[in-house]
Amino acid sequence: MAIQYLENSCNDQEQITALYDNVKWTAYTDDVPNLMQAIAHSLTCDNSMGQ
Repeated sequence: MAIQYLENSCNDQEQITALYDNVKWTAYTDDVPNLMQAIAHSLTCDNSMGQ
């Protein structure tokens, strides 16, 4: 299986908070604006959700 990297924005707050809540990373979802800013400033986003 090959990994395919796609350029994509990771700005769907609802999906991101659902993902973090699902894996019990609730410390990050206690401050959603800060989480969203951190993701926006990251170099890459994994676009593998739902695939």
